Amino acid sequence: MLSSTDDSALQQWLEPATDLVEAEISRLLASYVEGTRLWLLEDVKSWIKTDASRVLWLKGQAGVGKSVISALIVDTIRQENQIGGSFFCKSSNQSLKSSFNLVTTLAYSLKKWSPPFAQKLLQIKASGLVDITKASPSDLFLKLILEPLMELNNAYVHANYTPPTILLVIDALDECDDPASRRRILQILSRDFKKLPSFVKILVTSRPEDDIVAAFAESDMPMTELKPTDENNKKDAEIVAVASLIRMKAETDSIAAIATAMVEKSDGLFIWLVMALLAFENTSKTIQDVESLPKGLTRIYESTFDRIYGYRTNLILDNFLGLIAVAIEPMNANQFVQYLDVSDAIVRKCVARATSVLSFSNDDTFTFLHKSVSDFLTSSYAGHKFFVPKSLINNQITWK
Repeated sequence: MLSSTDDSALQQWLEPATDLVEAEISRLLASYVEGTRLWLLEDVKSWIKTDASRVLWLKGQAGVGKSVISALIVDTIRQENQIGGSFFCKSSNQSLKSSFNLVTTLAYSLKKWSPPFAQKLLQIKASGLVDITKASPSDLFLKLILEPLMELNNAYVHANYTPPTILLVIDALDECDDPASRRRILQILSRDFKKLPSFVKILVTSRPEDDIVAAFAESDMPMTELKPTDENNKKDAEIVAVASLIRMKAETDSIAAIATAMVEKSDGLFIWLVMALLAFENTSKTIQDVESLPKGLTRIYESTFDRIYGYRTNLILDNFLGLIAVAIEPMNANQFVQYLDVSDAIVRKCVARATSVLSFSNDDTFTFLHKSVSDFLTSSYAGHKFFVPKSLINNQITWK
């Protein structure tokens, strides 16, 4: 059993983002609808029990619900005492998009799983051979995770002991750091994953970004694609739609038909469903109202921002939304007052207008509810009137 003194020493040395990760898991689980994603959960649990590849890549496009699935998997496998650690990358949070924090957080989590692993970390710390402040994330992954696990495995083999399988979850790898740093992590996952002990499994989720696709294509690790049009995915989307319509007190006789129509328009994208349901709440909740909803993620965002802007230009709102898009971490209202040089009342009005696309934390900070919102606003390829050039916002704001 690790003493509180040793635990504090490891925490000060590694500076893990454990609390932020747990907060993100709680946030995602709060949006989970019972009865959904069970088919994929069973697939992952079956993979954990097999001798198949140590690493499984779950890929899917933006808005298909990968992070909620990851949170469900962590929560379920944790109850079975098989979670070694998890990290939920988030591009809007400096601490959660750091590949350095990804490694140190997983290492710190593993010490909870295994006292012998914790002792190996303490030995590494005492040796002074690993300078955490200077080592690259890939070197840290080797020194703090892979090599200690391999040493532990050798001891288990020598003792003729087979430990229970543990799972490490890395969610939204595409939101982790800059491509160069991410590439080094990818190289280890794709090149060295066979060196992992048989009792260690790693689940990685991400969008199919070019660098991730290229790295994993060079290995023979299994891949599961979460396709929006998959029948299981569409059934889950329908369950979510029905649950939301019941909460909205839609006409009972119409709920099934409305939910089916919504799912067809959503193309299986859960983020489309979220935005559409928010718009639907202020209608008569009829099948005709569903027919008036725009199809496609770009168009639903255009419709959403039309409502936010009240169908007229608003420079202050431009700057407010642009600041959220370029911010390196969630901010509170006081920070917006400072950076935008406006009153608190104006910031509050902006928040009230944009609530439908914001996610709020317990510490009174907020950011966009999904990375695709920021992508929509800052993508020069989208060709819509709400485009916000990141360089323009950065030039207008003095970061303090």
